[in-house]
Amino acid sequence: MSNKNIYARMLALSAFALITQGCSTAPRHEQANLGDWYKAQDESTDAQEKMPVEETETIAEVTPEKSKTEQMQTELDIYKNALNSLDNNEANPALVSTLKTKILAMEIKKADEAYNEAPDQTQVYEPVIRDLRVWLEKNPDHALTQSYKYQLARLLDITGQSTAAEETLTELQQTASTTSKNSEVQFRLAEAAFSQRDYDKAIGHYSNVLKDESSSSSDNRNKAIYMRGWSYLQVNEFKLAAQDFLTLLTNSNFSIDNQQMLDDTYRGFILSINDAGGVQEIPSLVSLDELQPIAMNLYKQLIEFYTSEERWSEVIMAYQAFQDHYPESPQAIEMELELLSFLEKKKQKASLREEKANFIERYADRAPEKTAIFTLELAEYNRAEALEYRKAEDKKQRDLADKSFAKSLEYYEFFLEKFADRPEFAVIKFNYAETQLEAGFIEEARKTLASLDTPAIPEATREKAAYLSITTLNDMIQAMSSNSMDVAKLEEEKYLLAENFVKNHPQHAKASSILSWLMIESFKQDNFKDALEFTAIAQQQFPALEYQATQIRADILFAQENWNEAAQTYEALLVMTPVNAEDAAKPEQKTIWRDNALKAYYQAARQEQNPQAAIALYAQVFDGARNHELAPAALYEAAILASTQEDPVYKDKSIELLKRYIAQYKAGEQLRDAKIKLAEIYVKEENWALAAPLMQSVAGQIDDPSLKRTAVLEVADLYRKGGNATRAIKAYSSFITSADATTPYQDISKARMALIELYYDNGQKTQAYKEMNTFVNQDLNAAEATKETRNAALEYAILLANRQAKAYRRIRLTGNLQASFQRKQAELEKAIDAYKRLERFEGERAKQTVNAGIGDLFAHLSQSLLNAPIPSQLSELEQEEYMMIIEEQAFPFEEKALASHEKNVSELHNGQWSQAIQDSLSTLRQLMPARFDKQEQFEGAITHVE
Repeated sequence: MSNKNIYARMLALSAFALITQGCSTAPRHEQANLGDWYKAQDESTDAQEKMPVEETETIAEVTPEKSKTEQMQTELDIYKNALNSLDNNEANPALVSTLKTKILAMEIKKADEAYNEAPDQTQVYEPVIRDLRVWLEKNPDHALTQSYKYQLARLLDITGQSTAAEETLTELQQTASTTSKNSEVQFRLAEAAFSQRDYDKAIGHYSNVLKDESSSSSDNRNKAIYMRGWSYLQVNEFKLAAQDFLTLLTNSNFSIDNQQMLDDTYRGFILSINDAGGVQEIPSLVSLDELQPIAMNLYKQLIEFYTSEERWSEVIMAYQAFQDHYPESPQAIEMELELLSFLEKKKQKASLREEKANFIERYADRAPEKTAIFTLELAEYNRAEALEYRKAEDKKQRDLADKSFAKSLEYYEFFLEKFADRPEFAVIKFNYAETQLEAGFIEEARKTLASLDTPAIPEATREKAAYLSITTLNDMIQAMSSNSMDVAKLEEEKYLLAENFVKNHPQHAKASSILSWLMIESFKQDNFKDALEFTAIAQQQFPALEYQATQIRADILFAQENWNEAAQTYEALLVMTPVNAEDAAKPEQKTIWRDNALKAYYQAARQEQNPQAAIALYAQVFDGARNHELAPAALYEAAILASTQEDPVYKDKSIELLKRYIAQYKAGEQLRDAKIKLAEIYVKEENWALAAPLMQSVAGQIDDPSLKRTAVLEVADLYRKGGNATRAIKAYSSFITSADATTPYQDISKARMALIELYYDNGQKTQAYKEMNTFVNQDLNAAEATKETRNAALEYAILLANRQAKAYRRIRLTGNLQASFQRKQAELEKAIDAYKRLERFEGERAKQTVNAGIGDLFAHLSQSLLNAPIPSQLSELEQEEYMMIIEEQAFPFEEKALASHEKNVSELHNGQWSQAIQDSLSTLRQLMPARFDKQEQFEGAITHVE
């Protein structure tokens, strides 16, 4: 055998060894036919169909410095040399066929490697495609024919010959010998259809891949599900698409190593949901139970998707939908909190409050901490909103306050019921009470405040609640009528609350003012025991109240007839300086204290019960120390004491002592009182003439304008009673002129009524009417008007209206009808205005007088027109026509008169009777005798008349 033949056989044996070694492992091509990561890999499970080349094969003598392509070329050269060395006539055909097949496989692999290194150089496959076609044509029945057809389809697809690739795959599908190979073919056909946008066809092929679970690997099945989902999405089969994506995401065999595929699967799922109508359609697309394992991730990615597109309403819906779909899941609370953060970031305040309300309703038991916070926030917001509504001028907005208060109270009540163990419970309960008060639920608020008066409540809150309880009661008392039966009970309750407050909370800023009220109130109620206890507390703990406490203590001692101690206390009070200068007593008050001190000494002397001895004791004071500061008081009190005795001797003694005091103490503190007292004695004796100058003298010495006016008024009354009308008018006029805004309205009205009467009785009626008119106008506009003044004003107004009506009636219609009618009509308007003013008065009398008066005015005008002289120059026919015209003119006035009077007559049915009604009946009898000039019985009138 030649050397050449020996070398050829050695190469062939070496190649055969490599062939048999390479046949033990299946190929794994990294590059799928469409060049995308989600495409299927080549695979073959049948041993006879395995490709004869593996990536891991190594060739001896290959240097590590060479590239992979170079290494593969070196290996390929070995096989080609082995093939060329064989003598075609003598070589084993099986060996030759095997070498050619191996060479073709290596050519494919080398081309794949070159393509991997330069993906844009698809021309590397052209010679391989040519060789594959030749091989397939020559080996139609070869064991690797189907595998190489599959490879041909793959390479055609890579080089852009998709139609040829699809035809090859279709042919392969018809002749595929194994189920697994058929599955691969179906996948490749699906890929081709997808790339050509024939999605329905792609769906069919992907579905064929999935029909037999044993026919393909789990990886290819997952990719088939994935691609079918995208195909369904392309043809708007959103439900089927969503179900495929869900199947893939929840498949335990689905690897998450490929992050891109995982992200795109979620993206396809999200697009399916979005295109189907949004998150609200999820239950109609997939089973919520099946979705639950990935629900949190899906909804969050949905939210990211909507956020990226700034579709804020869908973001909110996604958060809410997750909670609706999985309300009991642990993630529901997380999603709600994220939604709240989102709304807060977007400054959606109204939606944020609404969502917090939903949180409370849904998660109160599962998230108590957040629920407590949100509950308080909503309670406080609604309370603040209600208070703002209360300030609004618009009534509709003010009405909204009640709704906001109701919401606030509802949240407070929920908190108090749910979170009794929280540290801020007491403070919140106090806020709840405040809100109840603001909402007008006073009784409920009082109960709430009372519940805070327990040792378990922190001191600060107890203190605030106690004080608020007092002020609440105080407001209730002020709002009620003073003679209400409930006021006494409330006053008693307030007293007890105030007493406990001072004892339990003396450090409170308002404790001193409450103690001050207690001292005064207990003294007013003659509860001297409590009052003395309160004054002791004030003197010990509240220096600012010592002045007031000493005063009350002195008055109590005086009332208890503890004369010596009372006198000493008053004397101490007279020299005491209060802490607050504004609390200093007025001179009049000091006069009273000084007077009380003297009275205390006097009462000490009165132990003998002998007036004469008492007066003598006073006489010793003012006689023995005429220049002492107590001497004038002693003299004055002696005179006062004498004046209180029934024996005429003492009355004369009193007059004597008072005159002495007046003469002796021109600058005495009691000079004015002495004159007043002497005047009072004269008044009691009805010696008005002597009393008036004394009071006038007193009035002249008064600096205080208010007191001076009061004195002038009394002087005027005295002059009036004494018959000195001129001086009385002057005094009353002076009082009225000097009156200002501080003058009590009752005094002004009293003076003006007296002045009216004096003018009237003195024949000065014009002045009287003028004052009447002023009185009526002032009383109608006076908030301080009383029933007495209003009645007087009504009488004056009626008198003035009747007077104006008389003036109107005095004007007669003459032959010059137009001119005289205008004059009469002008007076008519004045009279109507005078009567109309009566409408401002309350009561039936005013209303009935208006009806009767105005009715008479129009009746008179109607009658005056009818009785007006007929122009003498008219013919008889013209006179008749003239009278017809006059009657037409007079008729409306008669109608107005009837309407006005009939208003009064209608009151008879309501049991009303008055002179005005009687006057209306009289007028109606004249106007409509057929109807009213007869005897009728009116129900309701008899009782009134009786």
